[in-house]
Amino acid sequence: MKALNNSFDQFIFIIIMATMFAACNKSPGSNSSSITQNDDSHFVSQGQNNEQRNSEVQVNQEPQENDPFLENVRTAINDHLWYNGVYSHFRAFENQLADVSVYLGTADSKNKIVLFEQPTADKNFLAMELSLTKKGYSNEIVNFKLDFDKEKLKSLIEKQQYQFSKSAQLKIDKASQPLFPAMNSERKKVVEKIEKSIMDELQDSSIFPNGTYKYYIRNYRENEIGTKVIIEGDRTWIINANVEDHLQAGLKGKIVETDRSEAALFQVSQYKKAAVATNEVRNSEKSSQNPKHGSEKDHETYTNKPFNFSLTIPASWKGKYEVVEKEEGVFFYFLPENKALEKAELFDIQVWGTEVEWNEWWDRGGKDIGVPFEKVGILNGQVFIQAGPTEAIYQGSPDAKKDGEEYDKLLKDIKTIAKSFRESKK
Repeated sequence: MKALNNSFDQFIFIIIMATMFAACNKSPGSNSSSITQNDDSHFVSQGQNNEQRNSEVQVNQEPQENDPFLENVRTAINDHLWYNGVYSHFRAFENQLADVSVYLGTADSKNKIVLFEQPTADKNFLAMELSLTKKGYSNEIVNFKLDFDKEKLKSLIEKQQYQFSKSAQLKIDKASQPLFPAMNSERKKVVEKIEKSIMDELQDSSIFPNGTYKYYIRNYRENEIGTKVIIEGDRTWIINANVEDHLQAGLKGKIVETDRSEAALFQVSQYKKAAVATNEVRNSEKSSQNPKHGSEKDHETYTNKPFNFSLTIPASWKGKYEVVEKEEGVFFYFLPENKALEKAELFDIQVWGTEVEWNEWWDRGGKDIGVPFEKVGILNGQVFIQAGPTEAIYQGSPDAKKDGEEYDKLLKDIKTIAKSFRESKK
C-alpha cells in the first residue's frame, strides 16, 4: 500500500511539473500576463519607445495649471458663470473637460482668442477673447464670437489676423464666487477715484433726478482693466469703470439703464454680492452745485406714450424742433428760421428689435461693425437705439449759414439727450 501511494504521488508531481512548463511557454498573444522571450536589443528598443510615448502623453496632457494664460481663461469662465448663472454662454461646459484651440493676435493686438470645439447649449460654437494688459492677460472677456458653423467662425478669427497657437483641454469646474486680493493703498486710490466719478455723474439731472441713490463698485483683480458699477434709485444702471490704475480710474462709456429681465436682475444681484465698496447718497441739491447741467427748470420732458419712454430736452431747444411720432419710433427735426429751407433731422429713437436678437447680433460680430446708431436702453424686452443723419446738413448753402450754425449747436446736445432715455412713469 505504501508503494502504491509513492507511485501516485510521483504521478501527481509529474502532472504538476508538465502544467507549469506549458504555462511558461504559452504564446505571447494570449490574454494571460506573461514575459515574452526577446533578445536584449529588442527589449531596450521597446523600452525606449514606451518612454517616448509616455513623454508625449505627458506633454499633450500637461495640466492647464502650468499655463498661466489657460488659468486666466478658467478664471474668466468661472466669473462669467457666477455673474450670469443659467444665462451664461458657458453653462454647457460647467463641470466638463472642454477641447479648445488658442489663437494669438499677429497684428498690433496681442490679444488671444479661445475657440471651443464643442457647441454651447444653444448649439452655437463659441470663441472668447482676452486682452493683454500691463500685468499680463486679463480675466475679463472683452469679446464673444458665436456662429452655428465652426469652420466659418475659425475663418472669421483668421481674417481678423489671429493665428492658431495650440490645442488644449480645459477643465471647467462648478462656478464659485470670485476671489479678490486684499485692499492696499493703490486699490484704495482706484476705488476713491471711482466714487468721485460716481458723485460727479449723479449731478447730471438729465439722467438722475433728485433723490436717494445707492451705488456698488464690483471688486476686481490686479490684471483687470475694468469693472462694473451698479447705481440704484427708482431705476437701475450698470456702468463700466476703469481700474487699470488710480490715474485713469473712473466711470467710462455710456450710462445705460438696465432692463428688468430675469437675466439682468440676476447679474445685478451677483455684482452687488462681489462689491468692494457701497454707499447711499442723496443728490437733492446737485443742481446748484453743478451749473453745467442747469436746474430742473432749464429742461423740458418729452414723453412718448406708444413706447412708454421719456427724454429730457434742453430748454434752449424750445421753438427750434419738431417731433414726429411714427410706428417704428420718434423723430426729432430742426426747424430753420429761413422758411425756404427744409427741416432737417436731428436724431431719432427707434425700436431695433428684441434683446435676444440684439445679443445674438452683438456676439456674432455686431460689436466690431461700425454702425450709425447707439443702444440707449431696453424696455419690455425691446432694444431702443438712437440714430441720426450721416451727412452734413445745410453745408455749402449761403442762405443756410445762420440756420446751419444753430443746427450744429443743437447736435452737440444729442448725446446728453440720449443718455436721459428712461421708462416714463405711468
